[in-house]
Amino acid sequence: MSGYLYRFHPAFEKVKEVLEERIIGEPYYAVFRVGGRGSHRAWKHKKSEGGGAINEMLVHMLNLVTWYFDGVEAAQNLSTETVLETREIDGEEVEADAEDLTVLRLETVEGAKVLCESDLITPSYMNYVEIHGTNGSIWTSILDYFPTVVYCKEPRGVYNQGNNFFEYGRVDLFEKELRHFVESIENGEKPSLNSIEDSVETLKVIESVRE
Repeated sequence: MSGYLYRFHPAFEKVKEVLEERIIGEPYYAVFRVGGRGSHRAWKHKKSEGGGAINEMLVHMLNLVTWYFDGVEAAQNLSTETVLETREIDGEEVEADAEDLTVLRLETVEGAKVLCESDLITPSYMNYVEIHGTNGSIWTSILDYFPTVVYCKEPRGVYNQGNNFFEYGRVDLFEKELRHFVESIENGEKPSLNSIEDSVETLKVIESVRE
């Protein structure tokens, strides 16, 4: 099982539930963003050592996209650049040659348009997902000080017309992910999240973007 932690967060599990139950109707547009400050380890800003916003940040958003939708039909790299070419790390100035900003335009198999942004230039960690459909929208974040909001044009299931708010506390995603993995081994079952097949689909999108 590969380690994509975000699938284990209750806020992102809520998105999966809302989409599967068609609470907001048919999705047609979405924005996925994750931003980090970088400057934590020198290797994260070196191409030769596997650094960069794509490997460090973008993969997590793409993995959510492939989880929420049936697949990515097309991917266009709108921008990949190094905004901050020097970094101060552990009191030393480091030359950065790996990208610290990437913006993609995706189209899912279902025809939804997706804007996907990742960076290592945000002063404080930022993350959110917003998806818009024919009956409303959902907005959420891994950050516990943001609420998850499901907006419905018309009520569906337990969701009222208008805004429906949900709040989630902090979650130890490493513990939750590892527990799922260990329980899968103990029960002789294939992990239901983060399969190798899922990772291959994410990698295919990344390869098409790099090309």
